[in-house]
Amino acid sequence: MKAKKLTEAQLRAKLAGDVVDSLFRKTWKPPAVSSIPAVVLENRRKRARTRILEALVSRGTVVVPRDLVKETAGLIGMWESVLFDDGFSGVEKYEIERAKEREYALALETQDPAEVRRVVENE
Repeated sequence: MKAKKLTEAQLRAKLAGDVVDSLFRKTWKPPAVSSIPAVVLENRRKRARTRILEALVSRGTVVVPRDLVKETAGLIGMWESVLFDDGFSGVEKYEIERAKEREYALALETQDPAEVRRVVENE
């Protein structure tokens, strides 16, 4: 039986609950020695969470392999170390890579070897 296709809102909610929320610590405290106001840092963190979530949504599937979760956690750690600076170059690369994975991720979800092979050959 084929799985029901999720709407984008359902996909976003599922990825937020299953992956993204656990990667962003709920009790993050900005460093006390920063010259940037705490409210600005918290807003950056919220934008960072949204960018990570939207990058995963762009893959088009709720299936997030363990190695991608680990990569995402590492990226968030590096981004946090620069106080979630909006210009952090690592996140742009991450967003582009996730968007490029879309066709392959969706093909894997079909569990159809011919479809996966077609996507791989087209790349």
